[in-house]
Amino acid sequence: MRELLFQNKAFRALAISNLFETIGAVLFNIVFLIYAAQLPNRTLAISIVSLVTIFPTVLQALLGSVAGRVKKPIRYMLNRRLFQTVLYILEGGLFFFGDLKSWAIFVPLLAINFFSDLTGGLSYMVSMPITKHVVPDAKREVANGLQTAISSTISVIGQIVGATLIVFMNYQYDAFALINALMFAISFFVLLSSRKELVVAEKESQLAIEASKKAAEIKDDKKVKSVSGNLANLIFSSPMILFLIIFGTAVNFIGSSTDAILNLTLLSAKGLYFTPWFPTYGQTVAIYGAVFSVGVIISSLFMNDAIGRMKLTNLAALMTLSLSLASFAFVLMPNRWLILILMFITSYVLGKINPKVGAMMMRVVPEHQLAAISGLFSSIVTLSIPVGQFLFLGIANFSRPVYAWLAMGIIGMLLFTFVVLSAGRFNNKKTVATQTANAK
Repeated sequence: MRELLFQNKAFRALAISNLFETIGAVLFNIVFLIYAAQLPNRTLAISIVSLVTIFPTVLQALLGSVAGRVKKPIRYMLNRRLFQTVLYILEGGLFFFGDLKSWAIFVPLLAINFFSDLTGGLSYMVSMPITKHVVPDAKREVANGLQTAISSTISVIGQIVGATLIVFMNYQYDAFALINALMFAISFFVLLSSRKELVVAEKESQLAIEASKKAAEIKDDKKVKSVSGNLANLIFSSPMILFLIIFGTAVNFIGSSTDAILNLTLLSAKGLYFTPWFPTYGQTVAIYGAVFSVGVIISSLFMNDAIGRMKLTNLAALMTLSLSLASFAFVLMPNRWLILILMFITSYVLGKINPKVGAMMMRVVPEHQLAAISGLFSSIVTLSIPVGQFLFLGIANFSRPVYAWLAMGIIGMLLFTFVVLSAGRFNNKKTVATQTANAK
């Protein structure tokens, strides 16, 4: 880990640039949520923010396809950070000149955030082949874990700082937007400072992509060359990929709504606040988010601990169980400390799963279609997000949030049963050996 940060200048530039980019995004996300909570019909406003936030994730397949056509990834990544800077300056102007209680200002602000997140997703896809050549194969899982830890650390600090700072700034949203613009400007200059090293990795990536394309053309008579065809080949050659798609889709169906339902729950459940230390709505939202992020951080920094050595299926079972129990806790025993513990366990296991899946995808996916197939994979597992949010947010808005938690807990236990049954198959040594041989 020290070698990656102190001796690998290109990876360090990517990591630090992403750090400031994440600071900007996290700070404004929590503040924008606080702003939505002050609008007329705040329940609807918060629900809309939660729904719009996931749309860029659902469009990962499209973003991956576009990313594969970007000829100058480094130039795009730099231009995108400048674009983000301008967007937040524009948001600051809307806050300054507009009526903060008007939905006529809220809607364009929401649109700006949407395009900001959309370009961010494309930037991540564009950077994937670069990252692959910046980091050696043996260090890739550690690098993924480190990047997850950095982004999650910023989520912890950013949410708490953002929720507290906006209070001290007397809710001056225009000034806060300019702080976000500054973060993206710093991200731009950090990336620019190591452009020479990153261009070397970019050239290596382009050579590898061309070699991968030629290899695919040679095998064209025997294998499908399209993105969907290659993903289908991966699924049929490795049932573990199929399991991950089913599991990821189901978890996103349930888990993607937890933040939104929690935000709605906290509007009225004062007993879940952390008074007298953190008595406000924004601070309470930040605390729950921070605990979740802390779990991911600690987990990502210690990828080789006992839990990290567990098989993916066992990790999936543990995560599903803790997520279900957390949902039931809001119904049967709404205790803030119990909920925090269950959220921490869920996030700790999640911190093991994501880097492992990312490293596996980089290992088995053809170089020239890495961004496209990863995007398609992400889109498939996130297609359930709007469906889940529509269902659970609908229950919460038209009834009560507690019934949404109950539905999430029941569906979660059904998923847990599926994962346990699947684990029984994949944990069989003969089956695992066969899966590994096929994947190779």
